Amino acid sequence: MAKKRIEVSVMDPLLPVEALVAHAEQQRKRIHHDIAGLRASLRQAMDARKLARENLPAACGTVGLLGLILGYRFGGMFTRD
Repeated sequence: MAKKRIEVSVMDPLLPVEALVAHAEQQRKRIHHDIAGLRASLRQAMDARKLARENLPAACGTVGLLGLILGYRFGGMFTRD
């Protein structure tokens, strides 16, 4: 279900301009904090050294298997049936 949005008119006499400015400043700080957190988590998730350490056995196995397959293919080019 969609949330109801509260629309605030700038011309609303019940809300002073200072309150609107303070609310906008709070939103800017919240957005800045969210973006900084997103950047930090993305930087941590894409750390190349950490990924290499965690996935080294799988990467070595994959490269070894690929080398074995390509070696048999290359060797098969020089043999006659």
